[in-house]
Amino acid sequence: MKRPAFQFYPADWRKDTALQGCSLIARGLWHEMLCLMHECEPYGYLSVNGKPMKPAQVARLVGISEKEYQRVLAELIDAGVPSIAEDGSVYSRRMVRDEQVREARAAGGKAGSEHGIKGAEHGKKGGRPKKGKGGLETPLPVSENPPPSSSSSSSTTENTSVPDGTDAEASNNEPAGIDAKDALWQIAVPWMVERQVKESNARSLLGAAVKVLGDAGAWALCQRMMGERPMEPAAWMAAALNAQTKIAAVAGKKQGVDRHGNFGNQDYRAGVAADGSF
Repeated sequence: MKRPAFQFYPADWRKDTALQGCSLIARGLWHEMLCLMHECEPYGYLSVNGKPMKPAQVARLVGISEKEYQRVLAELIDAGVPSIAEDGSVYSRRMVRDEQVREARAAGGKAGSEHGIKGAEHGKKGGRPKKGKGGLETPLPVSENPPPSSSSSSSTTENTSVPDGTDAEASNNEPAGIDAKDALWQIAVPWMVERQVKESNARSLLGAAVKVLGDAGAWALCQRMMGERPMEPAAWMAAALNAQTKIAAVAGKKQGVDRHGNFGNQDYRAGVAADGSF
């Protein structure tokens, strides 16, 4: 079923440096193009009946001359705002990738609802019980309803939102249809890449987070990161992991275990028991 609307976040639109560097008419044209892409098939492409829309068609739909459309489109392309498919279709990277995430979640939800009593117990969109938090609890609290993660009109990754310059609410502890482990790689990694973090670095950081916190704890930490929207996600995650490592070290010391079998903490005043133990 065709979605009647998509969510639009003005702050995300305003934070897109590439887009904001374009002229007012270029930004206005891009907004009109996003609205057209929302109605097109495949979703996110300026395409009709499987063929790229011609400049004259787009110009007519947005209300400007073909010459003016081509001039302003060139400005947008030069700024890296839209992308061009192999067949010549203009498309929004964000809209296309968001659609892929939605389809994956829909497939997961359908599978969950058809999973007999298990699916019924955990909700139509679930079908997979939530896992307990692994590793240590993160000291960074996760809100029950995290703010939406940022997105940009020209950025190249996805979240669970729609077009560039728009976003949807961040997921709760475990997104519908996927578990925390899948959410790390399907949501958190693209979110970081969108904010100029190399994919290899993002995966390395999240892998380290899983080792320290477990899948659920790492996802909770990612939710906090996406909620705070730090300017440098990689630095934020590295600092958070450093803090977790120190906490783990302190926790180990508090347990009083040492390489000498904890002999240093034994109370020798009671003497030796019959079995030879202290």
